[in-house]
Amino acid sequence: MHAGGDEEVERAQGRIEELLDDLRSGAPPETVAKVEELVENVLDLYGSALARMADALSKETSDAADLRERVIADPLVATLLVVHGLHPHDVRARVERALARVSPYVSSHGGKVVLVGIDEDLVSLRLEGACESCASSTATATDLLERAVRDAAPEITRVEVDTGKAAKVNPAPNAPTGLVQIGLKRPAPAPAPAPAPETTHEQCEMCGSPIGEAHDHVTRLDARELLCVCRACRLLFAHEGSARGKYRPVSDRWLSDDTYRLTELEWARLGIPVRMAFFVMDSARGMPVGYYPSPGGVVEASIDGDAWTGIQRAAAAFAALTPDAEAWLVDGRNKDGFDGWFVPLDACYELVARVRLHWSGFDGGDVARAKIDEFFASVRDRASTSHAGGP
Repeated sequence: MHAGGDEEVERAQGRIEELLDDLRSGAPPETVAKVEELVENVLDLYGSALARMADALSKETSDAADLRERVIADPLVATLLVVHGLHPHDVRARVERALARVSPYVSSHGGKVVLVGIDEDLVSLRLEGACESCASSTATATDLLERAVRDAAPEITRVEVDTGKAAKVNPAPNAPTGLVQIGLKRPAPAPAPAPAPETTHEQCEMCGSPIGEAHDHVTRLDARELLCVCRACRLLFAHEGSARGKYRPVSDRWLSDDTYRLTELEWARLGIPVRMAFFVMDSARGMPVGYYPSPGGVVEASIDGDAWTGIQRAAAAFAALTPDAEAWLVDGRNKDGFDGWFVPLDACYELVARVRLHWSGFDGGDVARAKIDEFFASVRDRASTSHAGGP
């Protein structure tokens, strides 16, 4: 609706009341309740945006450009401006600003993000050299870039991030968005053999010390992300409550036990659409949360809380899990029943990265299946030879 005077506003308000009256007289009560709730939520949303705009306008400034930037810096206001085609910056400008905000994170891993292009609702990025030795950090950086782009440009529905290992392509017509990829990029001519460099490109995200290819991780609870750290910094948070509980070291426990297996019926109760997933005790929510890997990244599984009541072993498993630091990983591909293990949380993100980087087509392709099989073979080996340790 364009502001054209009181008459136009009154006419729109009258039409809304007419439509609601029509619904109340002819639609089922549950439908009327949902529509009224929808209208109330839309009004609340716009009311919140207007309040934020008023707050920004209340701050003194003599610079009109500064005032405009202050208003559109609010994510809710910016989104509504985009919806109505009123945002002062075009898509490219907003995407470039978003990438500039997250570039320091990528740079801290010795990497660089390049905007390859924007084609209607698709943004193509290239991630160069960011934590190539750490699958979990690659996944974290990729997810961070995608979220930043979508927050800045809600009209963008697809973000492709080329990590230099596998490239996503536009989905074919009528194919589910985000489920189609093709294989590896065309390889460059093989370079002459050279000795492996002795130095590392990676730094501890706590103290800045150099860290090697095999390094530790801690979970930052408020941001729900993994940080690459040196062993000394990991030990700083080994005691419960360290740093006021903001960080928790990722477990180094690998444990195999038939207790953690699930049957076909138990899995069906959970309603997870794939046959591999992992479960984490989320301390912020005070409940177990399920996730599974997909070509688009990690996906949170929507699990009815009552579903767990029919799985007797679940209570014991979740009681034994270290919150936010390790996961109950299950795999039921090409078999009856589901094998289960306790693994460090960063191992699950390695699985997510393998799926994301190598998936091709609807069934994954031979390369992705081989990489996933290799991962679970490693899990079985480590869990069978490891003693039950702690976080």
